[in-house]
Amino acid sequence: MTDDINIYILSLFHPKNKQRSSSVYQILRGKKTASTLSFCLFHHLWSGFQLFPYLSVEAYEQRLAELKAKGYLVADEADGKYLLLSQAGQACLLEHPFWMAFSKEVDHFSYGVAGPLFLERLLFLSQVISELSYQSKQYEPITSEEEQLFWVKQWLAKTKVSKEGLISNFYTEWQKLLEQLADSQRQRLVSLLTGHHKIGTTYYQLQQMYHWSEFQRIAYKIYDCQQIIHLIKTSEDFPLFASVLASIPKQTISKSAQLTYNYVEQGLDSVSIQRLRQIKPSTVQDHLIEAAVLLDDFSFDACLDKQVVLQLETYEKKQPQIIEWQFKQVQGFDESISFLEVRLYQILKVKQYDRENFRPTS
Repeated sequence: MTDDINIYILSLFHPKNKQRSSSVYQILRGKKTASTLSFCLFHHLWSGFQLFPYLSVEAYEQRLAELKAKGYLVADEADGKYLLLSQAGQACLLEHPFWMAFSKEVDHFSYGVAGPLFLERLLFLSQVISELSYQSKQYEPITSEEEQLFWVKQWLAKTKVSKEGLISNFYTEWQKLLEQLADSQRQRLVSLLTGHHKIGTTYYQLQQMYHWSEFQRIAYKIYDCQQIIHLIKTSEDFPLFASVLASIPKQTISKSAQLTYNYVEQGLDSVSIQRLRQIKPSTVQDHLIEAAVLLDDFSFDACLDKQVVLQLETYEKKQPQIIEWQFKQVQGFDESISFLEVRLYQILKVKQYDRENFRPTS
């Protein structure tokens, strides 16, 4: 039997788009570079970002070896450093729908830290409002953290709704949320709720009850958080829950990359930015790639000349597999095009395709 971690790692590979195994490893460890962020975007691997920050190369290679031995992963014929998901691997994944859903729908980069904190606050607030509905002040809060106690007091003070309206609306939002979840997920979340004369469970207790592995426990919590966040961000039915989510910043672009991009928005070119910030050309390049990957409103028009776009569109007609482009090959087509322009064009096209074909995860 293949363990859950191996099944998850298997889900990161594709039957047609070959992937360098070392790049997948860097994503699992959480190496935040322009290269890994681009790789994440191109292959939809956000679920794995920093999921295993302490995974050693030896342990990772051992897991790959086990997957290869079972025929689930095969090396690319042209370059053995690249791996492909085999037919046997695809059949294996079909037997594990949760890991396929986790791999496709979770954005661990953005919400790996923010998601669990959001759920903790939502559950704590649910307890407070439940006790408030019974006018009860004598109860044991599910958290003793001063930061969370202070936060809930602030949240209640800022909420411009009557006590009766708050209780009714909060209950309604929970009801609407639970109605949109699968039965198993609904049962998990209901069991977590603590309220007046009701003590909820924890994911650790659920692990013991259902005999989950440690990784299953972690994954279910991450997945539940992500599903709730997705429903809240794609609907106007959850204004109270949305205000809880808004109190927790998700991980995004670094401050240094944001500063570089601010200069771009002001109309400065790369040379001027290098001089003002006293940074290398390669650093400006990395900052712009990071910004292009992570910012929804990145201004591609400010960084890509229209003539360059036309040239790359012509090249795309000859080589439609954009994520497999090699810079040297593009240079052979037009040596005036820079690496940054090629990468930004790739990011632009992948984002356009994703908006048209996939649900947003962040």
